Amino acid sequence: MAPFSTTALAPDSPLFCGRQAELDWLLRRCHAEVTAYIALYGGRQNGKTSLLLRLEASLRPAMPVCRLDFQLIKGASATQAFAFVAERIAESVPPASDPRTVADGPGLHRFLSQALAQDKVARLVLILDEWGALPATTREALAHALRSIFDARLTMPVLRKLLVIFSGGVELYDLVVTEASSLHSVCVDHHLIDLGQDEAVALIADGLVAAGLDVTLATGMGHVVYSRVAGHPYLSQRLGTLLLEAYQRGQPLNAEAVVAAEERIRQSDPLLRHILNDLRASSLAAAARRLLSDPPFFTRLDDDMARLELAGLAKQAGTHWAVRNPLLAAIFAKQFAINIPAPTWLPRLVKVPAGPFLMGSNDADELAFDDEKPQHTLTLPDYWIGRTPITNAQFRPFVEGDGYTNRAYWTAVGWALRSRWQICQPACWADAEWNGDDYPVVGVSWFEAVAYCRWLSALTGHEFRLPSEAEWEKAARGPDGRIWPWGDAWDASRLNIGNIGRTTPVGHYPKGASPYGLLDMAGNVWEWCATKYGKGYPYQIEDEWVEPYIASNDATRVLRGGSWYSESERKYARGASCGHYGSHARNNNIGLRVVSHAPVVGSDE
Repeated sequence: MAPFSTTALAPDSPLFCGRQAELDWLLRRCHAEVTAYIALYGGRQNGKTSLLLRLEASLRPAMPVCRLDFQLIKGASATQAFAFVAERIAESVPPASDPRTVADGPGLHRFLSQALAQDKVARLVLILDEWGALPATTREALAHALRSIFDARLTMPVLRKLLVIFSGGVELYDLVVTEASSLHSVCVDHHLIDLGQDEAVALIADGLVAAGLDVTLATGMGHVVYSRVAGHPYLSQRLGTLLLEAYQRGQPLNAEAVVAAEERIRQSDPLLRHILNDLRASSLAAAARRLLSDPPFFTRLDDDMARLELAGLAKQAGTHWAVRNPLLAAIFAKQFAINIPAPTWLPRLVKVPAGPFLMGSNDADELAFDDEKPQHTLTLPDYWIGRTPITNAQFRPFVEGDGYTNRAYWTAVGWALRSRWQICQPACWADAEWNGDDYPVVGVSWFEAVAYCRWLSALTGHEFRLPSEAEWEKAARGPDGRIWPWGDAWDASRLNIGNIGRTTPVGHYPKGASPYGLLDMAGNVWEWCATKYGKGYPYQIEDEWVEPYIASNDATRVLRGGSWYSESERKYARGASCGHYGSHARNNNIGLRVVSHAPVVGSDE
């Protein structure tokens, strides 16, 4: 059996996860005196049908249950719908009259009164699912009839045996909640929320473990998925399915695999189309823009927000409404051209345009090392690189979150090293000399730098990585092969190198900017690159962020930029200089800068 499913689950399916509290509440209502009908609300593909199937199985055989899926009579007229309801009830309760004669509300009233008058029928639970499949006129006719049956309980005690559970979204809301509706005041509302974190993580972890993945990594993947979809039942199952497919194709599973799976969903997924259709049908586009740009205070008296909740886009988040999860927020912000302000910890990226540049050094540079030669022309595509090295403030969410505890962010070698050395923060994290918010984070190994990039990718749904040394060099020198970011003449006032004895806040030397406006490309801290040290020139372009390249147990990786350490590092601060160190090094003069294939909406230049 497949460990994930994006369709309704059978009552005995081991994939049914969570919803126990909702099931218990429904069971109690079914066994108690009927004082109101139930309106069970949930956005599309929120697990309503799976829950109702399990409720039906839990109630049988103690009491008759009749569950109707209106998808079976999609588009039916009111006459057809009344006949369908009566015929299905007759399958659960011995009919006292011919159900085929039921064609309207009074007919359904008589039919139910006679059926429930039988002593052997103590309770009938009537579950009406998928209201959206019926035309508005049919829904209204059924709702009026059921409201009339509820009111008749006062004079016809047999009708007190009937409990009706309505299940649906926006269409049901219009029938039940608004004051002018047929079912106003006769239903108790219950809103299905998303899975809790423990339930959602277990859903992903259990499925991946069943497929053969290590339990630690599988649990880490569960946390990454939860960080993006916040327990959304369908999206959790969908991402689980895509991750499993990738794993079965032999692709490694890590945080970046979630980003790739997300991209599949963004490109084409029926849930997104359903939500868009609901927004158009209910004229909710303006409300969606308001939710995305300026979330209002939470109250379900705000009909537009309540409808967005039932369309599957909104949820309660404390005192305010919020988009249901980060993935949907990103997708619909783009759909409606809303620039959501980027969090302060998100690195600001600068575009380096596609084109050729001079890489390496020629003999005219007296400080050049042999491994920088020969100088040659290399052409790179567009990319975006961090304006500054990553700061302590930007690295802090990684430390305080699950950056050091989630296996999904780490290479196998890096995780083993982290575990063996019990690493839980950068080497200089607790030292006030190095941990100012706007100072570059230092004391991070290459493995920590990779894990940070993967964490950042998973958290934002936007791919971040370490730069190749070619990308780093072009960003530092521009296309013309200058020696230092500002030109060919040495100027110690433009960088932090050997004159202070420690790091300085990022951007402290604006006159040292590169041609693209990047800061601290010379001095302050060495910066890790993805590249393995020893790559010969002319430089051969390859994908240095694919798993085999990143996961290989190479002891030495490239560092670029020089550092604050001493005046003698002047030669290392040149744009062409290629430093290197063991991947495990956690020195107080080593940091990192990130790069991406695309800008971050609302943040970058």
